[in-house]
Amino acid sequence: MTTPAEIQFKEVDLDAVASAPGKIAVFVDPDGKMDAGARKVNTLTRKALARFVESDGFEKMAVGDLSNIAYPAGLAAEAVCVLKMPRRPSSQEARKAGAQLAKVQGGKDLLVLAGTIARADEIALGLALFTVLALKAVGSLLMGALLVIPALTARLLAHSPKQMVIWAFVIAQIGVTVGLWSSAGLNTSTGLSIVLTMSILFALIFIAQKSKKLT
Repeated sequence: MTTPAEIQFKEVDLDAVASAPGKIAVFVDPDGKMDAGARKVNTLTRKALARFVESDGFEKMAVGDLSNIAYPAGLAAEAVCVLKMPRRPSSQEARKAGAQLAKVQGGKDLLVLAGTIARADEIALGLALFTVLALKAVGSLLMGALLVIPALTARLLAHSPKQMVIWAFVIAQIGVTVGLWSSAGLNTSTGLSIVLTMSILFALIFIAQKSKKLT
């Protein structure tokens, strides 16, 4: 089951940054100044961060925007997330930065080298709020699918309103049962597994009926 990301505030040994998994986020001033964490990442990546900061891409970024340096040399992380952020951002800018981090996290470990930047709590709040809102949006879509797909599938099989209700109930039960077991066995999202099972049932019945009409 999908759960919100766990956020921890703790002191980080910069010497251990090289072996950090997932993604690493650093903050760079709009004027290009780096804090200790960013300078350490710049050293480990053989000045790749400095080259990016000096590029037109960084100059065109708005405050709070994020850009990735993918598969940086010298790091175990798969990407360095560069956030353009002043040392004393506004609450809105800090929350925007947190939302940007949530977008690129992708369920992987994320080490945020906040350093001495102010409003680190607002950055964490933006990250958490985006994650919660995203979960609610996905939940609404899944709920809509759970309501619609069994009825659509039943309509392909039923010849009366009573049969449609019965078929919808049967298809929903099959989808829930198979979805729950596949979710447990494959370690996938429960809601997604149920909807996927129902979608496969709908596709199979639809194709079978179309093929029957052609023969």
